[in-house]
Amino acid sequence: MHKPPESRESGSAGESPGKLNLHTGLCALLGNRHDALNEGLRGLLETMFDAVFTAGDGASMLEGAERLRPDVIVADLALVQSDCLDLIRRLRAKADEAQLIVITSHEDSNVETAVRAAGADCVIVKRAIATDLLRAIDHMRACRTLHSPAESPNVLGRSCARSSSTPGRNKR
Repeated sequence: MHKPPESRESGSAGESPGKLNLHTGLCALLGNRHDALNEGLRGLLETMFDAVFTAGDGASMLEGAERLRPDVIVADLALVQSDCLDLIRRLRAKADEAQLIVITSHEDSNVETAVRAAGADCVIVKRAIATDLLRAIDHMRACRTLHSPAESPNVLGRSCARSSSTPGRNKR
């Protein structure tokens, strides 16, 4: 198992509340049910965040989003077997200020449209996640926008960050 650097906080979103809500600095929440991919993504995220927490199911993801108030949420579209769009809507409701990135194996624009309509800020195709995830996070943190056709063909959608005019959402 990958051990994070001493100065970083890491854990599972399902741990006791007292341990998790004391993080300082930038926090990421990662939801994926595949352990190997989770570890790889956690390693990538630990290069950018002070605290990275993981969740292996929808309930843990929702609990972590509410308790941790993460800056970025990375959720696998296949995290839940049932209604994945409902999970995205509920994540958005619990962590309105977080940047919500959804990863998927689907390269269908209809999937991207539905996921973004449910509340995702960005949709990234899994086959290109190693190169596109950190770039998308960098862009969202720096300027809150990523125009995917010009910058990367593997990030679906015209913009990876919600615009300042999106009703009901606040920017940090």
